[in-house]
Amino acid sequence: MRRFHTDGEVFVLHYAAGESAASELGAALEAVRVPISEGGTKEAFASRWRDAGAFVFVGALAIAVRSISGLITDKALDPAVVVVSEDGGIALPVIAGHIGLATDLARECAEILSARGALYVPTTLSDRAGFTAPDLWASRRGYRILLRGSLTAVISKFREKGEITAWPDPIMAEHGVKLPLPFGYVLVEEQSDADIVISPRAVQKLVGAKPQIVPKVVTLGIGSRAGVDAGTVETVVKRALSKNFHGPFLMESVAELRTVAAKQDERGMREFAGNHSLRVTVVPDDDILSMDAKFSPSAASRHIGLPGAAEPAAASAGSLLGERVAEMGVTVAISLSKPPESGELMVAGMGPGDARFVTIEARAAIDAAEVIIGYWLYVELLPDSWKRGKIVESFGMGEEEDRVARAFSYVESGYRVVLVSGGDATVFGMASLCLSTAPASVGPGRIKVIPGITALQAAGAAMGAPYSNGFAVVSMSDYLQPWRDVLRALEGACESGLAVAIYNPVSKGLPEKLEEVRRIFASRRAVIVRDAGRQGETLAEMPVADITPEKLDMRSFIFVLSPNAVERDFGGKKIWLETRGYESEKAALKKNKILGQFLVLGGASEGREASAALLERGFTVTVSVTRETGAATVPRGADMIMGARGRKDWAEMLNDPVTRDGLLGVVDATHPFAWDASREIFSACEAAGVPLCRYLRKDEPPDDAVIAVDLDEAVGRAIGLTSGGDVIFLAIGTNRLKAVMPLIRKSGRNVLVRVLPTAESIRLAERAGLQPVEIIASWGAGNADFNEALCRDRNARVIVSRDSGTRGGVADKAEAARRIGIPLVLVSRPDEIAGIARARDAEGLLRWCEELNQNLGAPPRTPQGDSSP
Repeated sequence: MRRFHTDGEVFVLHYAAGESAASELGAALEAVRVPISEGGTKEAFASRWRDAGAFVFVGALAIAVRSISGLITDKALDPAVVVVSEDGGIALPVIAGHIGLATDLARECAEILSARGALYVPTTLSDRAGFTAPDLWASRRGYRILLRGSLTAVISKFREKGEITAWPDPIMAEHGVKLPLPFGYVLVEEQSDADIVISPRAVQKLVGAKPQIVPKVVTLGIGSRAGVDAGTVETVVKRALSKNFHGPFLMESVAELRTVAAKQDERGMREFAGNHSLRVTVVPDDDILSMDAKFSPSAASRHIGLPGAAEPAAASAGSLLGERVAEMGVTVAISLSKPPESGELMVAGMGPGDARFVTIEARAAIDAAEVIIGYWLYVELLPDSWKRGKIVESFGMGEEEDRVARAFSYVESGYRVVLVSGGDATVFGMASLCLSTAPASVGPGRIKVIPGITALQAAGAAMGAPYSNGFAVVSMSDYLQPWRDVLRALEGACESGLAVAIYNPVSKGLPEKLEEVRRIFASRRAVIVRDAGRQGETLAEMPVADITPEKLDMRSFIFVLSPNAVERDFGGKKIWLETRGYESEKAALKKNKILGQFLVLGGASEGREASAALLERGFTVTVSVTRETGAATVPRGADMIMGARGRKDWAEMLNDPVTRDGLLGVVDATHPFAWDASREIFSACEAAGVPLCRYLRKDEPPDDAVIAVDLDEAVGRAIGLTSGGDVIFLAIGTNRLKAVMPLIRKSGRNVLVRVLPTAESIRLAERAGLQPVEIIASWGAGNADFNEALCRDRNARVIVSRDSGTRGGVADKAEAARRIGIPLVLVSRPDEIAGIARARDAEGLLRWCEELNQNLGAPPRTPQGDSSP
């Protein structure tokens, strides 16, 4: 649906080279597309000139000028002409820029062709300066401008002084009519002091007359006898306008004609309306009968059962002005009312602050706007030249709803408004509030959301490419949502393993909120980004654990790096990368990424203990963990790789000479029940000839525990030790919950299941059919007191666990079971793989590592960040 409107047809003229752009323009403008051949341009214009409302010529400016030079007569009568380059890259108005709205048509052409990078190029000085000239303002609203002799001087004054004086006819204010005047129009009380006059009446003498804008504020109520012709109707209308007590009113001020249903088909009245391009509104009989007003006696009461025709029809639009005129079978009444306005709201993302990040569409919205509204900082960041000639209103933090209400009040008054948001209007911006609170008078066709570049995107470009595999964006503010929802979003974002941007570190409760952020992202590193995309932008990398309130303000956000992000030196500049796995990227990583002297398969407390011991001895260490939860076990100073890896992945890594360079051995410190992972790394190490040591928990199971060879047997034992309705406490992880729950449900037993407090663990528990009341989410296995209290509270009659050793909480579960007097059923550990070196404690592991180091003749490398010799 086009926004540019004209009474005549719109033609798009083009050669073969411009067919593509012309096709887009023709469809969007609902125009007639006219292919032309070389040499036929002048005729194409001439044959359509008289009836055209506008031309869009897709071709060279010089050709257009030569073709129309003999056709131009008066800018008030000539059609608008716009030239668009054949590649669709430029749109500029040529003639009738203001009165014919060629300025607006060129702007709309550029918007239609925005995907081609089209630019609107204004050619008049007032347009380029940002001021709304009187003839442009009038034409946009369908008003006529009369007595234009001194208009050029008025516009020159506007350019030089930034303002002009205007005298609005007092009769409009008396009847509640207030027009949406642009910026720089200063109202004066004396007509003699004005540069322009705004009035629906003939209020000037020809000598010394000033340009007059005639707003369409008059409504004609008409009734007529059958068969009255259009000429008679016109004669009576003109007499009514000129003889009115408040007049004389100008014919150009008439906005519409209103009549009653019984008279709507009168041919003379309809023809008169068509001659003057007036819309005809039929007022329903029920509306007239419900009016609480007295009208002049009328024959309508006898013939059609109404108190009148002309007067009630006019009164339905506004305030009646004087008495009706009834002559030659035609009755005319006049009312004054506010003209229907078609303001629009553009909710535009202005990027992070620097003008270079403002999109072409957002820049065009600013150019087209008459009013700019926004948070004071976002408004202040706009270049002054962009705001020149606009009404600008700034609001503070917390006044978002006031901003939106103010914007809609301008729209309803007929203004083109841009409501600016920082970054993108849909990312913690104003788009949602605007769309959800839009008044009924402002439909969807009058609101447009314009996307923008976020601070995260600007920071991402400055950092390198830190989120190639996606990212999560979370607001830290609990101003518009409960903190528990923010917390859940942060935990879910962490569990996703993606890079995470944490916006809005509001000062209220910041220390407590940061404590939660540090807990959730304990193993991650982050970059504090301040003034992203602006002058003075800073990036400060640090562990999330080191982030404190004084390092943040509302101009900064926390970018939590993905566990898979790596740092690189790029020509002397530090960058962060998260690669996508292209072969060329893999090759680049192989050249840069070297494993430490020892690769530790971690994720459990043994992995942390082993890695810490190796680091303290001076070895360099790379720790592999499968999930985000395992990242918390990686000690500072160790490199980390994350993700599930099978035999093929390990084989590729261990057989690559660059990646393997300097690697002494592999330490399998995975959970005792991670048997599949142990088998995969054993096979890969065996094939690559890399030494492997299994770091084992040496604990023996409690003497009084019931031992089962696998989980199915353990659940069967637990059922056998309980009765229907009893509670079985399961501390077995989540991977096999779905497999064993049907057996427990069938037996009539109830359950209490302990899981890790992560979104993934809770999701797996829910998929196994567990209800929220059956789930306990806690970090770590818990001590004996915790387990005892839990079992007593839920009246658990048996505990089922895996034999994970003392660090896995088996001893504490056994002690809790003894205190209560209930059995403990343990799933025995899988058999260890034969032929692998084993270490039962840190000293044993270090002896194995030192031996490897001596045999290979390579001294331990200094740990990264350690300045000791």
